[in-house]
Amino acid sequence: MEIGNNDILSNPAVDSETSTLGIGLWKDHAIIATRVPRDQEIGEGLISRGGFGEVYRRKYNNEDVAFKMLFPEMRSDLKKVNVFLAEVKLMASLSHPCIVQFVGVSWGSLTDLCVLTELLKGGDLRSQLKRLEDQHHPQGIDYDKIRIAYDIAQALTYLHSLSTIVIHRDLKLKNVLLTEELDAKLTDFGALRE
Repeated sequence: MEIGNNDILSNPAVDSETSTLGIGLWKDHAIIATRVPRDQEIGEGLISRGGFGEVYRRKYNNEDVAFKMLFPEMRSDLKKVNVFLAEVKLMASLSHPCIVQFVGVSWGSLTDLCVLTELLKGGDLRSQLKRLEDQHHPQGIDYDKIRIAYDIAQALTYLHSLSTIVIHRDLKLKNVLLTEELDAKLTDFGALRE
């Protein structure tokens, strides 16, 4: 099923038809309570592209945040929008220092839904390891790598200890983000299953 530019919140015909597919998440308290008005974020540059969307640097409340949107060609696919909404709801419920912090969700219409998270300025673990390799940094175990592994283990332990266990099914170097101090945080919950 495809949707157009109509906002599902203001279109009863679309709303009743799609609620059976789970798009009732639009009416979910966790989604609505974390909504950020679209005019309160200011756009900046592209940070990365993934399998389903793009991440941009934005300013919100004078803070740098990451701003994730589905690719334009996916925004009209109701199933993909619904999966993205489910990811947003899950992210809003997580709170751990080794998981990227959820800031809010924003939309002007159903086709421009985005999620705001904290921005980690150290980049992803894959890029960091590539930088070290390019600088001919010695390979092997060192203190920073042990700390990063420990942070990842803490995040996974937290996810697995929730009352409804959450399994991150896309754990890879690009989904581990780093602070400038090399503290690691897990991100990208789009492939998660409860």
